[in-house]
Amino acid sequence: ILNKSVEFEFRTADKDKNIGKVLVDKIDISQQMLRDGAAWHLMTNSQDAMERLEYQRIETLAKNEKRGVWEKNL
Repeated sequence: ILNKSVEFEFRTADKDKNIGKVLVDKIDISQQMLRDGAAWHLMTNSQDAMERLEYQRIETLAKNEKRGVWEKNL
């Protein structure tokens, strides 16, 4: 996302941070990072059930394909 314009979809605030989605060209950066194996999904109350399932599905694809952090069995 370097040198790109981003959109932030605010969900809620928690103490000293804002919680939401970061999008670049309508692409959810969190989903892309999960797909690339560059992150793992932590379930939060800020996600609805459908979004939580989608993030888990994407993470599972990355795990099965041994992408990024899932490259080796830890």
